[in-house]
Amino acid sequence: MIQKLQGWYRASLRHQILIWLLATNLLLLLLMFGGSFEVSRSAVEKNISDQLEREHLIESEIFESYLNHLVNEVKALSLTPSLINALNSPGQANTTFEAVLGRNPLMQDDHASITLLDDTLNPVYSANQTVSPSKELAQKVLRKSQSIAELTRWNGDYFIQVAQPIGSRGVLIIGLSVDQMMDRFFQGRKDLSAWTLEDGSGQLLSYLPDSGQRKQNLAEMYGSNPQAYPVSNPDKEHSVWKTIKGPLRLVAPLADLHLQLVLQERTNWTKIIGAQLFGPYLGVLLLVIVLAFFVITFVGRGLASPLEELTAYALAVRKSHFSGFFNRSDLESLMQRSDEVGRLSVEFSQMLEGLQQGFIGLENKVAERNAQLEAIFELSPDGFIEINAQQQVSFVNPAFVSLTGISVAEVLGQSVEVLLNHLQKHANDISRAQLEKMFEPEEKMYWLQIQIPIARTLALLTKPNQHSGLLVYLHDVTQEAELEEMRSSFMSTAAHELRTPISSILGYAQLLGRRLRGDSKPSVEVIEDMSEVIERQSKNMAELVNDLLDLSKLEHQIAKGFDLHETAITPYLRSIVSQFQMPGDARYIAMYIDDHLPEVRLHPDSFKRLIVNLLSNAFKYSPIGSPVAVKTFIENRERECVGIEIEDHGSGMSPEDLEHVFERFYRSSASAEIPGTGLGLAIAKEIMQAHGGEISITSEIAKGTKVRLLFPVSRKWGAN
Repeated sequence: MIQKLQGWYRASLRHQILIWLLATNLLLLLLMFGGSFEVSRSAVEKNISDQLEREHLIESEIFESYLNHLVNEVKALSLTPSLINALNSPGQANTTFEAVLGRNPLMQDDHASITLLDDTLNPVYSANQTVSPSKELAQKVLRKSQSIAELTRWNGDYFIQVAQPIGSRGVLIIGLSVDQMMDRFFQGRKDLSAWTLEDGSGQLLSYLPDSGQRKQNLAEMYGSNPQAYPVSNPDKEHSVWKTIKGPLRLVAPLADLHLQLVLQERTNWTKIIGAQLFGPYLGVLLLVIVLAFFVITFVGRGLASPLEELTAYALAVRKSHFSGFFNRSDLESLMQRSDEVGRLSVEFSQMLEGLQQGFIGLENKVAERNAQLEAIFELSPDGFIEINAQQQVSFVNPAFVSLTGISVAEVLGQSVEVLLNHLQKHANDISRAQLEKMFEPEEKMYWLQIQIPIARTLALLTKPNQHSGLLVYLHDVTQEAELEEMRSSFMSTAAHELRTPISSILGYAQLLGRRLRGDSKPSVEVIEDMSEVIERQSKNMAELVNDLLDLSKLEHQIAKGFDLHETAITPYLRSIVSQFQMPGDARYIAMYIDDHLPEVRLHPDSFKRLIVNLLSNAFKYSPIGSPVAVKTFIENRERECVGIEIEDHGSGMSPEDLEHVFERFYRSSASAEIPGTGLGLAIAKEIMQAHGGEISITSEIAKGTKVRLLFPVSRKWGAN
């Protein structure tokens, strides 16, 4: 789906203009939507905050008026003669005082706790005892002769106690429950839990807890079922949206309490109103987007149409390959425009004229170059074959015919298989797999031996062309091959001729000569030792030269191709082993050779060199008298193979030595004292590869070594 959308977007400039305009418009609308929505939300929040502050101010003024009136009532009550009479006649205090209190709001409306104490702090009269009067407060009032107010905590609730001195005769203490006072002012309101009273230190004095004790107190105070009153139990951990607080302006002595009324609004009205505004805003946004889509689509079509016309004109020019006349009326109408499209059309028209002229000149040059290339291919002494993407021969030059003897009619227009069949008939002993390998585009040079019409060596190189096909290059390197053969022959002759001087020019020979010419003649034992070293080193050098000669000869034979013959392997193997073991020889060979083995393709001389080399190694690295076993077997892999196994019980090799055993001049550190050149196994591997076979070695330290040779079967024994 994403790929289809990407293709649709890239297919037309109109689509791209549409997408970018829509994206830009959508971004601007979203910014406008977010900005206007945030402005509206901020205005609503400010209005709500202002309203809450006004409500807090009104409630604070009511609360202040009530508490200030309470103080005035206490002061007026302390000046009544009945209060003095009650102090003078404690026995008649109830009768005297209750008549006064019955007409006072403190008893009727406020249900305040009233206590009258004499100068010895003994109670003279008490009513509505919801809180125990503070004697410490009474002592302080008598001592200072002024009214004092304090907050008292009693049974888990806070009380405001105002103590008024009555001269020096006694103290009048009024106690008012903070919870009851809050209930009185906020009774019946749904936001009861939003209002709290705090002191100057921020201590919460009343949060109107919903407890059974408080309900009982309310029932006693109001004389009705406490379930009928609006009691709230706010959650202390509930989040608060807005908190508005301010100190109450109270008269002395309540001013010393520093009381403040707090409004805690828990409902986030901004979210509620914002959610209500979001729907209409979103609807308007979607409507504007739809209208913008149609407008932008129309505008995009108008912007892209001239470019589409110019594109269609360019496609028409491309399809005609600059070879015909074009209808320039469409282009001329675009050129009349005064905007960028008009200027682009003018430039395009001028470019088109230049391209037409250049195309005509290029066609002429290409025709000339093709004629030159055709002449080069016709006259080139090197052969060329072109194979198209359908694996058919599409071109051969005359040199290919002269080099291979294959006519043009035999391969031109034919498949690669037909070409390979003809080449295999004319080539010298090459397998189909090897020939197919040469036609793979590896950019590797191969040598191909051609016998028909004459024997010659061709260098063959295959490269891919620009049209998913192949270009095959054939070059006659017969002379180079002969020169290489001469070089190898010279190297072999030089090594052969240098064998005698290398054997005679040795360091020990020079040392022996100097000693013999010196004043003190060496003893016979010293001369014999030095002669023995000279002889041993000379043999080693001679063996090295022999191995180099064999290796050079082997490489030359491999380069030209082994002359392999189908034959039974048993007679050759028995003859080589028998010749290796001379009569009276201490070496013992145990032969387990089958007489009925399938025929293989062998090169007799190199096969003899291979077996002799392996037997020499087996006895060289084995104790004297230790037997060596030679046996044959048949193994089936991808094809049937005849195997030869040579096993000794010598010193063996380590796993590290086995990794390098076929490298030239590599010798194990354990066999450093045993003479050798390090070329034997390398020669053996070259011989096996030339036979299309395999060689493998397994060995263990102090247990011996086993060499396995596998020769592919060419024909089963006894088969026609």
